[in-house]
Amino acid sequence: MEAHNGLFARIDEETGFQEIWASGLSISAALGVRDNNEASWTRVLEVLEFMADATSIPILVEYIRGQWLDIDDALDLARARNLL
Repeated sequence: MEAHNGLFARIDEETGFQEIWASGLSISAALGVRDNNEASWTRVLEVLEFMADATSIPILVEYIRGQWLDIDDALDLARARNLL
């Protein structure tokens, strides 16, 4: 099920879903920017960290030109680029 913040991630988990889908479109919309990389990686990863803190189920992230990352890959990428 899709989630774009920590609250909806928790709702997904408590509803019984086994994984969460986080898309660039929904995160951008929640941040109030267009879906053309206007949201910085720092802002997107902050949202993903809140989602990861709010739930224990896997999060699949789509943000980089349609490519998919799991939450651990996204956070590793951010750390490697010194964004966190």
